Amino acid sequence: MALDAGFASAFSIRPKWLRDICSIVFSLYYVFHGDKAESKLLRLRELSTLEFLRGTWNKTHNVYLRAISAPFRQAVQIRRQLCLKRPKALEHDRPITAWLFFAGTEDELSQATELILDFPGGGFVAMDPTDHEDRLRAWTRKTGRPVLSVDYGKAPEFPYPFAIEEGFDLYCTLSETSGRVIGMSGTKLNVILSGDSAGGNIAVNVMFKILEAASPDSPLHTLSLPRPIGIALSYAALNFSFGSWAWPSRPTPAPSSVALDESGKLKNIKSSGALLSTSTILPPSAKVIIGSLLGEKRQQGVGLETIPELPFGRELSPNKTVVHQQAHTSLFEQRQAVISALGPEAFQSPLERAEVSKLARTRLTMSSKAGYMHDRIITPSMMWAMCLLYLGKHPPPGVERDYRLSPLLAPSTLLAELPPILLQCGARDPLIDDTVLFGGRVRAAKREHARLQRANSQTSDLPTPPCDGILPGDIPEDDVTVQIFPGWSHGYLQMGVLLPKAKVAIDDIAIWINSTFEWAQQPAVET
Repeated sequence: MALDAGFASAFSIRPKWLRDICSIVFSLYYVFHGDKAESKLLRLRELSTLEFLRGTWNKTHNVYLRAISAPFRQAVQIRRQLCLKRPKALEHDRPITAWLFFAGTEDELSQATELILDFPGGGFVAMDPTDHEDRLRAWTRKTGRPVLSVDYGKAPEFPYPFAIEEGFDLYCTLSETSGRVIGMSGTKLNVILSGDSAGGNIAVNVMFKILEAASPDSPLHTLSLPRPIGIALSYAALNFSFGSWAWPSRPTPAPSSVALDESGKLKNIKSSGALLSTSTILPPSAKVIIGSLLGEKRQQGVGLETIPELPFGRELSPNKTVVHQQAHTSLFEQRQAVISALGPEAFQSPLERAEVSKLARTRLTMSSKAGYMHDRIITPSMMWAMCLLYLGKHPPPGVERDYRLSPLLAPSTLLAELPPILLQCGARDPLIDDTVLFGGRVRAAKREHARLQRANSQTSDLPTPPCDGILPGDIPEDDVTVQIFPGWSHGYLQMGVLLPKAKVAIDDIAIWINSTFEWAQQPAVET
């Protein structure tokens, strides 16, 4: 907050070298006057402007702040800015700018066949890959793979859907050359898409365009694009619709016994010590991780069939919680079951679980955007300003139902084709509803797709896939992993210096990326 207030106070100063100095000086002042920093930001955020958003978010462009943070950044051997041409057959001709990070040597890069293609966040209007350099450097060091982060065109200069088309064009260029254009081997190329916040929206839409390009009706059908093998999203902005600000109607109350009856449907529940957002709906039957993947891996194999069998005397950190939730009959019942299972006192007795459920019931109709409207990272006025800037002066008709803007509204047939996906978010993030609802929709679409495949195989006397529609392996073909960090808000991937625990989230994404690449290398399982 002190940095934001200091940089906001100085963004009208010219020239730049003086503004950079004043930004640091003002920030130091606000460190010792937190109340003044808060009041200043409240005034500025009431009417968020493009200058305010860029001035407070592009902080790493300050040469002095960058020099101060340099010792905390992990070293990499390759860090270069690239300017890549677009494919000739496509619409735009503006070159694509991207940053390449790789911990290995040039010779190792020339032999690489796996790539992390990242779309950095910034509300569609600000920030470039250098603002996200800490996590990009950490990923390439921990995975041993190159990371290519796209400096896509920002609104309002390049409004919707320019950034999506730019990302898709870059993917076409990479696929056409199998990575040779950025110095990779050129023999084959496996790609994992990643993105945070607004970048997550772009990453999902690039995936949609890749899937749609494979349709025989698509003019891009001749490109024969290989599909990415995974998507890693962090606090992604996936819903622009007005309905994301409030639920259209109050859910139908469930019987009071629901909280107790659902206990038999929840498996592998370990003590969490923290509540999820009361506005959050967990995806049905998706793997939901509360805290670190490292803790989840250490606890694998510890099966607990029902809530009454939980080891109450056992001490477990909130960062070691895993929830596998089965499908419920309604969204309301899902919320009630989750709150009953994850509340701090919920494990003491069935009666107390029911009381927690009743107390939370009055808050369940509020979306996370409204419930966390006083968030100190992104406020409703800031989100609204970013939406307007991204749409441009003349938004196309029907934006409320456009799944390019709101991937949460995408058709199930498209969601069913998504590769393994990791969805990560803080429990107090205004965008957490986007994360968990999208995870639920993807999982439901994949389960329905698997059911139809089983039905078709039975009618045609072909071998029947496994009963749950999931192929054996560490990362199933339809795997949807939702990871929630209790008590965290938005933008934690950029807070590694100020919030050391954020490095856990960065490491977890690297673990998932490694596992996904390893899974893709396994031979196909014959059925």
